[in-house]
Amino acid sequence: MSGWTWKENPSVVTFSDTQGLYSIRNLPGGSYTLRFSLDGYRTLKMKDVQIGRGEHYRLNVALLKKTELAKKKTTSSEKTYQAQTQSYRKKGKEPAPAKPEPPPESIAELPFEKVITHRQHSAPLRAAAHNDNEEYPFYLDYLNRYRDIQDVYRQDFRDRFIIRVVDGQGKPCFHYPFAIEDAAGQQLWQAVTYTNGENVIFPHIMFHEFSGDKLFVRLEKGGKPTRLPVKTDFDRITTIDLRSAPAEENLSLDLLFILDTTGSMGDEIQQLKDNLYSIYTRIKNYFSTLPIRFGLILYRDRGDDYVVKRFQFTGSIDEFQRLIDDIKSRGGGDTPEDIQAALEAALHQTDWQPEAVKLAFLIADAPPHLDYDEKFTYPDAALEANARGIKCYTIGASGLDVAGEYVFRQLSAITYSEFIFLTYGESGESEGRGVGKVSHHTGDNYESHNLDDLLVNIVKKEMAYQLPAELVRRRAPDPKIQERYLKTRLDNLWSQVAKQLNEFLPEQPVAVLAPIEASEAELDGLAKYLQQMSVVSILEAHKMKLVERERLKELLEEKGLSLAGLIRDENFEELYTLLGSNVIFLGEVSYAGVDRVIFMRAVKTDNSRIIAAARIRL
Repeated sequence: MSGWTWKENPSVVTFSDTQGLYSIRNLPGGSYTLRFSLDGYRTLKMKDVQIGRGEHYRLNVALLKKTELAKKKTTSSEKTYQAQTQSYRKKGKEPAPAKPEPPPESIAELPFEKVITHRQHSAPLRAAAHNDNEEYPFYLDYLNRYRDIQDVYRQDFRDRFIIRVVDGQGKPCFHYPFAIEDAAGQQLWQAVTYTNGENVIFPHIMFHEFSGDKLFVRLEKGGKPTRLPVKTDFDRITTIDLRSAPAEENLSLDLLFILDTTGSMGDEIQQLKDNLYSIYTRIKNYFSTLPIRFGLILYRDRGDDYVVKRFQFTGSIDEFQRLIDDIKSRGGGDTPEDIQAALEAALHQTDWQPEAVKLAFLIADAPPHLDYDEKFTYPDAALEANARGIKCYTIGASGLDVAGEYVFRQLSAITYSEFIFLTYGESGESEGRGVGKVSHHTGDNYESHNLDDLLVNIVKKEMAYQLPAELVRRRAPDPKIQERYLKTRLDNLWSQVAKQLNEFLPEQPVAVLAPIEASEAELDGLAKYLQQMSVVSILEAHKMKLVERERLKELLEEKGLSLAGLIRDENFEELYTLLGSNVIFLGEVSYAGVDRVIFMRAVKTDNSRIIAAARIRL
């Protein structure tokens, strides 16, 4: 209905457009009276409308013609109007749905609660996230465990390495182009860095031929082409310091949702409908000036009423909400769906901004059809996304089977993102058989969160890498409050280190644990706490011998030495000679965007070679 007026006082007035849509932004929090008027229609007035600061509301209002109102009064049991609002509030503040009441004789003036019914939100879905690049040794074990799996494209994920590009201050360089070359200078791969300044390379997958020969990374450094050897020791992270910062670009964010809309996906689609405004508002609360665009790919399967529907990116949250609200789940039925057609549309028919932060969320409960002889496959999609700097977060919904998990984890690993799986109160792993089950073979060291919280935190994490440190909201809780969580994460770290040591050292490690360093003063307390927990984990969970701290100090002082001096000079042979220690563990806690990260290296004392390394978020 066009031409009608919305206002709460003479200084705040708006008019609806030709589609009947209106908008008023940046209202201070408080109590308001809303009045809707149009010539020939009965004016509708709502009192005591409570607007929360930073919250978004959407009202659908129907005005009655004055002649219709007179007729309607004779049938008081009928509804004389319909006015609905959908409130997207922060967790814990969701108002209870109002019960519809019979209309009063006049609707010239009504209290807010008598004309408003809130959307009934479905129960929140719980989910956990798993990062196979962070737990790379265990991902290789998982792939070997399912080496005979059918209905997937098997790939060789061995010999992974990471390229990291930073400026002179150590800040990650985003969307920085680089190429991988062989010793002869032939280009094998080219890509750009993600927001953390890194990208992941799987040589057996990305290169047509790879025999383990020496590799080089080529990029522009100081305006000149630079060629550096790729690091192939145990941490396998090649860091390139540009010494100067590249030209600053205005950050923007493209979010693409790729949705399976077959009949079994109703709950997941409803969750997105219910929580979209909340997700948007919370992102905006953190990054108020960040331009955000939303895109949408819907897919089903051949034989359904459509295979793929594509909606280009829009900067209007209201427009995108209307698209989401119109989604209906139906069709499917044979388990696999045409994910590959959806991925092709996502990469080839969608107007991504080249230098935006590009995140895709694939939400599905079934693996892809691989029997359609499609030329563009899901491995092709993953490789192209990596090269273009697009992350594909895969979300496994209820009913996802083992093959679906396998495919989703391939997509996420190659695009340097995470596999997210819905949880239904279970502990440990799941085969994904039956209603309310999602296949996940990721160990039992995961924590479940509301799905919308996970999505918001992913965006916060990705964007924070590129913000100045003073603008990043970092959490620094007391480690004692997080004891259970930190123990789980540290056990993960030491499991990775122990696995690598077992493969490399024929004898049992006799180790020295150096004090874990903190990159910033505010992390000192955490570093000391992790030091104490690490001793317990090393001795109890991983059965390694650890040189006692007091004995270490006493022996070094007798020789006029200090552990700090030995580490500084990388003179680890003294530890081997004095203590018979064949390994020293060197750790550091630092920030990576909003995340706290611990990086642990195991160095062989007789030759100072790194023989194990692991890096996890805390």
